[in-house]
Amino acid sequence: MHTLEIEHVKPAKVALAVVAPLFLIVVWAVVVAPGAENPLPQTLRMLIGRGLLLLAAVALAAAGQVRAAVVVGAVIVLNTVLMLLFPDGASLDHRRP
Repeated sequence: MHTLEIEHVKPAKVALAVVAPLFLIVVWAVVVAPGAENPLPQTLRMLIGRGLLLLAAVALAAAGQVRAAVVVGAVIVLNTVLMLLFPDGASLDHRRP
């Protein structure tokens, strides 16, 4: 069983663990969020958001969770491709007029 040894935790890692999510939250709120008021086109905002999510996948890999990072990264890329191919969304309801 592994135990957390506080005395071996480097202050820089703790600072990064706090600052990185805060940075992501602020950028998301200002640039990517649906209610964000900025002059960027929606496609660019979406790509910036996907870039931020891919950074989170990279962080997962750096933390030793490589399989999870690959799965998350693949889902993000697949979702991005589908959103670019179907910008207005796709419907499974074929009965639409």
